[in-house]
Amino acid sequence: MTVVEFVDFQCPPCGRLAPAISALAESRQGTVNVAVRHLPLAMHPNSLPAALAIEAAASQGAFPSMYEALFATQSEWSRLDQAQAMSYFQDLAESLGLDTAKWATAASSTEALAAVQEDVAAATSLGVRSTPSVYVNGTRVDIRGLEDLIQAVDAAALMSAR
Repeated sequence: MTVVEFVDFQCPPCGRLAPAISALAESRQGTVNVAVRHLPLAMHPNSLPAALAIEAAASQGAFPSMYEALFATQSEWSRLDQAQAMSYFQDLAESLGLDTAKWATAASSTEALAAVQEDVAAATSLGVRSTPSVYVNGTRVDIRGLEDLIQAVDAAALMSAR
């Protein structure tokens, strides 16, 4: 079972859905693969820096922690300019116990940008234009919270069992 979420870290609806995505990933670990894919929208100037920040955290095994931290503090860094936001993200990385020198190198790497661009290309090929967009086993589903997400996952599991 695979759940794919296309996310813009500066998107308020994505922030409201984030606890459900995290709860599903934790409660269904081993049976549901949750993949978070980037779709930074042009209307959110700090969404690309946030995507690069989480890619840098992922290089140190801290994707889930940074995912939760970015959404928990979204209202704080969303108002900053891009340079201030990157500094804020580096402080988040430090608070998560990451090696900030390695984090900074990874955040500005061509690999991090390529990973984000690959996700954007995947979203474009699927016709995804807004966030959050959630797919369960390749089918787009309308999700507003954990209950909707669990129902969609359970329905997909039932269908695949037939």
